[in-house]
Amino acid sequence: MPRETINIRLAFSKTKLMSFYRNHIYPHLVDRLGDPPPIRKVRQQIIPLAQGKVLEIGVGSGANFRHYDPARVNKLYALEPNRE
Repeated sequence: MPRETINIRLAFSKTKLMSFYRNHIYPHLVDRLGDPPPIRKVRQQIIPLAQGKVLEIGVGSGANFRHYDPARVNKLYALEPNRE
């Protein structure tokens, strides 16, 4: 088998593996580990200050949603650039 074919297959395998990790493993890790007490404290202090129309980019698993004050935020746009 030519070396170029081996390199293409390896690259494809790595891409598939990273895609699987990004889409199936990482979101669960973020849900379980992504809100440690120091980060949670910052979220609890800052996010309730948002008001009016809010755009959250990279919403991921939605860890910030529970911290928005519905009395202050009248529209929340949540954008997740990850297609999968």
